[in-house]
Formats: sequence, C-alpha cells, structure tokens
Amino acid sequence: MVTFIIGKEALKFQVHKDFACHYSPVFRAAFENDRFIEGETQTYTLVDVKQGVFHHLVNWLYSQRLDIDLENLEDEERVESLRDLVELWVLGDRLFIPALQNQAMHLLFSVSKSIDYPTNVLHYIYKNTQRDSTLRMFMVKDCAYGVGSSDFRLHQKDYPREMLLEVVEMFMDAIPDDFHDEQFLGMDVKHFEVPEEC
Repeated sequence: MVTFIIGKEALKFQVHKDFACHYSPVFRAAFENDRFIEGETQTYTLVDVKQGVFHHLVNWLYSQRLDIDLENLEDEERVESLRDLVELWVLGDRLFIPALQNQAMHLLFSVSKSIDYPTNVLHYIYKNTQRDSTLRMFMVKDCAYGVGSSDFRLHQKDYPREMLLEVVEMFMDAIPDDFHDEQFLGMDVKHFEVPEEC
C-alpha cells in the first residue's frame, strides 16, 4: 500500500501501489525510485486536490470507470460534479492518465448542451491548462456555439480574457481566405458613411 495526503486538511488515504503505478507513470516514477522522497516514504502529497476529486481518481484506478451521474442531480450538485470532472481531467493530465481524461471528457460532452458552465470553472481551466489543451478547445467551442452574444457582452468580465480571444480566433480561422476579398463582401464605402443632415 502507498499513502496519499490530500488537500489542505492533509487527509490520508491508502491505495494499492500496483494500481497507482500501473495507471500513472508519474506515480510509478515517484514510488519506485528511492532517490525521491515519495519512493523513500511511499507517501505522495496532493495538497491542491479536493477529497471528492481524489475519491473519483481512486475509484477509477480500481475500476477504470467514473460513476458520476450528471443527469439526475439537482442544479447545485450538478455544478459541483461538473467542477469535480474538470478538476479530475486536469489531475489526469498532470498524472499522465489519458484514459481517465477521456472518460471525464465523455461525461462533460454528454451534458454540454443542457448546462452552462460557471465562469469560475472556466477560470480554473485557463489557470491549469496549456493553450493546446483539448479541454480548453472543447470549452471554447462549447461556449462559442452555446452562449449567446448578449451573454458574452453582459458578462464579459466574468470570462477569462484568453478564452474570449480564443473564441474570436476560432471564428476568424473559420472564415475562408477569399472572404476578405472586397468584391465577395460587396462592401462599398457608402455603407460606412455617417448620415448627413440637410
């Protein structure tokens, strides 16, 4: 068994070493190398991981399944479960467990049309992922096609600035090259004239 110390409360959990090391090369490198403190103590600390997120990770290590039913939850519980899934995806990225990330993504995708992501979740994603992250790309597309322009305008300060720029980039990249041709647009300077009063 290996010990995990989780969260600011430093709660201790024991997990079978074989399961942890089999699914995460990060755990394998830490626990099987006695030059690391984790290898010497057989203890791994995740101070920035919530207890609930760690429970989902452990359940996945033992079963390779995420038992999170987002469909039949009250709104507040659903938002908390969404936040847990996003944090679990980020943790899977950190621990090099793509199968866990993919299962989390499938669950996020399954409810993407029926729920709005709280902007604090979006800020968490942008603080904890890189620009080429598939989680980021998913959120950009989901928000771009699922959020009305009036919502972006009304709540623009709530969205991560980088996300808004990526939404604009996505739409700009989707415009064909010949769209910028003046004849294709049918533009005339008169479209931009200010009406003159007589």
